[in-house]
Amino acid sequence: MKRLTLLLGGLHVAYGLPQMSMPSSTAVSSSSAASSSGATPTGCKQLSSDSTWPSPAVWTSALPGVAAPDFGVGAHPNYHIMATDVKTVQAAVNFAAKYDIRLTVLNSGHDFLGRNDAPSGLSLDISMLGGIRVLSSFSPSASGAQSPDPSAEVNTITPLSGQQAAVTFGAGISTMDLNDAVDNSALFTMGAATVDAVRTAGGWGQMAGHGPLTSKYGLGVDQVLEYKVVTADGNLMVANNITNTDLFWALRGGGGGTFGVIVEATVKAYPTPNISEGYWDAAAYLHSQFPTINAKGVQGYYFVYPDAMKGIFLTAGSDSGQSNAAAIWDPILQKMASYPGMNQSSVSIAYHEFTSYKEFSDTVLADGNDMCTGAQSQKRSLARRDGMDEVAVPLGIAPMDSCLLGQSHLHDSSLAQALKSAMPQVPEGQLRGHLIAGGKVLTPEDDTSVNHAWRKAYVHLIGTGIGNFTVASLRTLAPDSGAYANEVVTSGINADHYTVISGRVCKTTPSNSTTAPASDNKNYATQAETNTDTLSAFPGTIPTANDTCPSDSDGDEPLPGQDTTIPPGVLIEPSLDLAEPPTTPGAKLTKIRYGPYSIPANGMLENKVQFNIALPCRGCYIVALQAGLEYANGSEANIDSGAWLHHMVLALNGLGKSDTVCGELVPQRSYASRNERAVARANVVAGYGHRVDVPDSVGMVYDLMNMSEQDQVYYITVAKSQPLPSPTPPSPLS
Repeated sequence: MKRLTLLLGGLHVAYGLPQMSMPSSTAVSSSSAASSSGATPTGCKQLSSDSTWPSPAVWTSALPGVAAPDFGVGAHPNYHIMATDVKTVQAAVNFAAKYDIRLTVLNSGHDFLGRNDAPSGLSLDISMLGGIRVLSSFSPSASGAQSPDPSAEVNTITPLSGQQAAVTFGAGISTMDLNDAVDNSALFTMGAATVDAVRTAGGWGQMAGHGPLTSKYGLGVDQVLEYKVVTADGNLMVANNITNTDLFWALRGGGGGTFGVIVEATVKAYPTPNISEGYWDAAAYLHSQFPTINAKGVQGYYFVYPDAMKGIFLTAGSDSGQSNAAAIWDPILQKMASYPGMNQSSVSIAYHEFTSYKEFSDTVLADGNDMCTGAQSQKRSLARRDGMDEVAVPLGIAPMDSCLLGQSHLHDSSLAQALKSAMPQVPEGQLRGHLIAGGKVLTPEDDTSVNHAWRKAYVHLIGTGIGNFTVASLRTLAPDSGAYANEVVTSGINADHYTVISGRVCKTTPSNSTTAPASDNKNYATQAETNTDTLSAFPGTIPTANDTCPSDSDGDEPLPGQDTTIPPGVLIEPSLDLAEPPTTPGAKLTKIRYGPYSIPANGMLENKVQFNIALPCRGCYIVALQAGLEYANGSEANIDSGAWLHHMVLALNGLGKSDTVCGELVPQRSYASRNERAVARANVVAGYGHRVDVPDSVGMVYDLMNMSEQDQVYYITVAKSQPLPSPTPPSPLS
């Protein structure tokens, strides 16, 4: 086994507890971390309460654009900086090292364990590092691959027979962006199932990285041909198979942010295949068949509930096709139907064919298309004021426990009982299965630092739900295995050399404990939509007989037995009060009144369309909106007087505007509200909002109800907060 010999001193990347560089021997006791004089204790990270904490002027001088983050409730870093180039990344790393300040790396924000968030320090956002360049072949060199130009169109190549195609891209590029770009070259790349949320070069590609076709093509770490990384000393280094080889080995399995900040990656690209998939409800017998069907090219994702099972399984290339799928699945389904309590009507399957990976990705994986998801659609609609996409936000910690299972475990006679015992007996409990190993994962072409349990595994099985649970029975079944560090390890390499004392991270003498240190990030996800996978929704839904997205017809009513209490810690946005200054510096609040709308007693105006209505500003960015309903005298019209704002939707029309839901051209649906009249507020720190160009117009679709016994006249109001084109930046916290 290789060992990393490069000493990386000073880079403190916080993933819950920091995933640190090689430690010194400094030991800190709990008493020494509390400083009465205001000075930072030796061996500890600075806090903003320390006398030596840099002043706001020092922060802004060294890091232009730095500001206080708006990550919602909880304890978060003191400052946030968005990097659009490598120099900014280097400046942030050097600043954190110079002032001994904790550094957190944030890319997509997608981390079930919250390692991309921390209660203090600096948050370095690399989600805007872009650019894509397609290569017909790749040869490693000391100087590295030519970096792509983020402002240039993606080039197109013709794949060469016998040559491994590749693609070089910025670390902020998502799986969807990458595969959309290389599809014109009849290529695709391996990436996460959550195609539009997860960035390929982030923690996904650095820890292991499983996806829909990893059984056939290998894990994410097996795809990497080169990384460009800013290390602890602030230098930009090239790591591939001929230069900085130890670092290259460590980056492919050591975890996101452990050995530096990845700014660019080059990965393998493959000719796009045909793909087949099947859906069904089944029973635990299926697990024992996984090694056999995996050898025939089957891979995919599935969900085990207390009384049902469903999944999406894929075959690609020469393994695809309905005849091949039928030959595999028909005998298995017949066998499952023969079990007690099962019959032919208990199992079902449907086949779908796709001509390319992009067609499959757009149809099944893309956010909002299937599997009861779509939580990220509104976030994707926001445009940064400087023309770039939205900033990432940490999504909070989601409870998980998991285990990797190999062939011997899947054939073990105690598997059924282990699965039953592992089922989380908590609200919305489920076992989420990934048949994404086996195949090429077992026989990689190159040695990497990824957990060796992957090289024997077929299945990654996760317990999820709301509350406390354990899948210890699976570890008892598979004591020789391991788990996927991206979804169960609270902190990373060398985190045992640090501890949290009086709210700060300090070096300490490592213990011999086999338990990972607890994370000091306590910001938990408060609802299912805050941390979802398209194919692996957390915390999951319990399927009904004929409904894959159980709810009433329009989502207004709770499900039977559903807990409708607001979880503790959920942020309720305050109303936009015209008497109060706006949250965004340099912005102003405006209320626009639309109407009058006359509605007879017990009547309704249904799906009415109104064009060219008033705009609050032009050449500006709308950063917050709130709808209302009122009478002619300005008093509120609400349910207590029979008034009901069933819904209203605003849509912008203008050059280059694309729809926020379907991605089509104009109109761009930008805001919707119902009678709850919630505030839609964009991130005030990262500086993005709905852009309103000078020639734009806006239209509205609305539904109004009058449930009173008298005719009524209502007005729709929309309060809007908008900054100037070049707003005054927010003042950083001291």
